[in-house]
Amino acid sequence: MKLYLAHLGFYDDRYGMYEIHINKHVVAENIKDAKQKLFQDEEFKRLKMHIDGLQEVNIVSGYKISATKVEHYNENNPTYSHCDVKKLVI
Repeated sequence: MKLYLAHLGFYDDRYGMYEIHINKHVVAENIKDAKQKLFQDEEFKRLKMHIDGLQEVNIVSGYKISATKVEHYNENNPTYSHCDVKKLVI
């Protein structure tokens, strides 16, 4: 399995004529499978999104990235706000 970063675009009448973009991660066997998974995503369909780009993520900052399926998981990944990060002393 590979990790892909999808750059998605869509229009929302609440914000005028401007295209809005989000990035979404997808784990898939290959690029075609990643595209198919995005097309099946409920949010993707609801907002009538389109794919502006897909990036296969293999190495980040010199570290190899691999995706391994786990049986029991919690998708609540830690999130740190702007204020949280600003308080970190380096």
